[in-house]
Amino acid sequence: MISYTRNFEDVMLARALALVQQGFYVDVGASHPVDDSNTYALYNKGWRGVAIEPQSIFNAAWQQHRPEDRLINTAVTGSETTGEMTLHLPVQYGQAATVNLDFAKDYAARGLAMVQSTVPTQTLTEVLVQLRPEGDIHLLSIDVEGAEQDVLRGLDFQRFRPWLIVLESVLPGQPTPHYAHWEPLLLAQGYEFAYFDAVNRFYVAKEHAELKAHFDHPPCVWDDFISHESVQARETMQLQQARLESAAHWMLASAKRFEEAGDLAAYEALLHRIFELVPTYENAYWPLGSLLTGQNRRAEALAFYQQTIEHAPHHFYSWHNIGMLLRWEKRWVESEAAFRRMLAINPNFSEGRMNFGSLLLALGRYEEGWALFESRYLVNEGEQPRMSHNAPYPRWTGESLAGKSIMVMREQGYGDEIMFARFAHTLKERGAARVTILCQPMVRTLLQTVPGVDEAICVESMSDVWPPMDYWCYGQSLPHALGITLASLPASIPYITTEATARQAWRTRMQSELPAQALQGGTLKVGITWRGSPQHGNDHNRSLASVRVLRSLWDVPNVSFISLQTGDAAQEVCSLPHDQPMLEWGSHMTDFADGAALVAQLDLIISVDTGIVHVAGALGVPCWVMIPHVETDWRWLNDRDDSPWYPKGMRIFRQTQQDAWDDVVENLKSALQMMCHPSNFSHPSNFSHPSNFSHPSNLSHPSNLSHPSNFSYPRNFSHPSNLSHPSNLSHPREGGDPRLVQDSRLRGSDELADMTGLAVSRMRS
Repeated sequence: MISYTRNFEDVMLARALALVQQGFYVDVGASHPVDDSNTYALYNKGWRGVAIEPQSIFNAAWQQHRPEDRLINTAVTGSETTGEMTLHLPVQYGQAATVNLDFAKDYAARGLAMVQSTVPTQTLTEVLVQLRPEGDIHLLSIDVEGAEQDVLRGLDFQRFRPWLIVLESVLPGQPTPHYAHWEPLLLAQGYEFAYFDAVNRFYVAKEHAELKAHFDHPPCVWDDFISHESVQARETMQLQQARLESAAHWMLASAKRFEEAGDLAAYEALLHRIFELVPTYENAYWPLGSLLTGQNRRAEALAFYQQTIEHAPHHFYSWHNIGMLLRWEKRWVESEAAFRRMLAINPNFSEGRMNFGSLLLALGRYEEGWALFESRYLVNEGEQPRMSHNAPYPRWTGESLAGKSIMVMREQGYGDEIMFARFAHTLKERGAARVTILCQPMVRTLLQTVPGVDEAICVESMSDVWPPMDYWCYGQSLPHALGITLASLPASIPYITTEATARQAWRTRMQSELPAQALQGGTLKVGITWRGSPQHGNDHNRSLASVRVLRSLWDVPNVSFISLQTGDAAQEVCSLPHDQPMLEWGSHMTDFADGAALVAQLDLIISVDTGIVHVAGALGVPCWVMIPHVETDWRWLNDRDDSPWYPKGMRIFRQTQQDAWDDVVENLKSALQMMCHPSNFSHPSNFSHPSNFSHPSNLSHPSNLSHPSNFSYPRNFSHPSNLSHPSNLSHPREGGDPRLVQDSRLRGSDELADMTGLAVSRMRS
């Protein structure tokens, strides 16, 4: 409850009379209807009554705040003769009015300017006969500044017996008791003293003696109350906060105009000023954090978000972004703690669940990680999962597949489709009668060779007619539904095969374009890819600026380099200097099956994290992968230079610092020199046997499966906009139907085509 009295008298009254519903009170010397009123809290609980106050200056306030009470402008006297009397009242403070001349002199002596007014008088009995002739009076409150005895004398206690009476009982502004002259009147009328609060004395009628038990202790926490002053202060603060937030809103609008004009310095300065003035204004959190992150000032962004939770500890977006930034800093334990705090605040935050899941996957904790990673297709609480198709059959979540058919839906990029196609064989082992993969045209022919795949089809060949199936499942949801752990990961290599015709075509090309020494096994045939798809969210971290970054590899003798690069970057080969010769074959690959036929005839692939890596891994062709320092994809785990997904010949070379590939290139060069050592040329098979290209430490030592630092960052969150922005959770990008959304979070290692022609892009930061 809210207490409106300075000494919490109303708390005691509400406690004692808690069982009375819609009670009746008489408030003598009522003064202001709210401030320091013994009865206003009861009014708010549904009580009503009579208020007696000789000063008419309070009438408007009573009409405003307590219109259902009866207000009588009279002074209460003990004489039965109706008449008038002089009321002494201070000019500035009406609540000190008194008919007691001694009290008035005391007020004047203390500096209060007093005036006099003539007011009518009535006895309390006369008032009650008119306004409450029948019915209980549950409370009589008397605050008449020295006239208590007159009030009591004017009440017929035989006819009107209030259950409880409270009277002010000290001298004005002093703790000196002042009740000896009137208390005997109450005691003689059958009232018992119950409680003294240092200002007021409380009395209970003998017939309601059970109320005395409520006065055995003063107001306390168990009364569950808050003072009116505290409420007012809170409301004032809320009003001020609202005004500040309104100002912050306009400041943010101004800041955005600076951003639109390209003045990022002014934009940042104004954002900092907003946070300085209104640190609880959450709408400014993401713009500033995003700006700092986008400028690779991640330490500043982390410090900023850590400040935001000091002012808004409930802000789960900030906890999420702290988790992301800590993960980029490879502070795994702290990152996990931030994500768990985020989920404790909002367990239904789907984007946060997904990103936390990818952290756990990177740590090798697959069981918990897969479950959280399923949130990638969920939206806000209460919304339906966001699917990118309209398949007419149920989603498979682990039910028996005995005799059933299932369609595995593509998601993300080419490399993801190749990587997760391996589970087709596992589905067959679980009893599936038919496994169909819905894929992109560029990988269809290749995926048709995967064991367990009965058919690989594309949306274009469906003609808007879904083939009959019992279930469907996303490719990246198969590990969760199958209960795959790091220890049970199916990694039978190779699990794709190449076509003889394509192999022969590339063999013919090699014979015509490669040096004779390479054809005779005297040099190492190395395929190179230095850029992924520019549409990938993390491409600016994972791709090299140019193939020239790898220039020092050409210093290694006995190596023939072949470009497997596709897209616009393939044309870089045409402008390479004479001391960096390379055959440009990437643009001649017709699809991934054709590319696989070429890769199968090479001795080694050196590539950034893109689709060709998965081709090499699935074939068992030795592959060295260049991995960025930050935002590393979860599938490469952490602090390992091998991959349990591709255990034959795959080796990982990791950046040791962001945006610097020098150390990676130097390590690649050293490893290449070791492979090309003359001793290896005595055994031509050394160029193709996977074990020759894996460092002994890469063998899956048990400690590598559980070390807490085995972390890597999930794909697609490199751009600063991928830090959580609240508005992105409910506002799809213009032109997109939120019912038919392919989330931009799910872009894979290469281009992402529409799965069914129904998907549209939606940014979710």
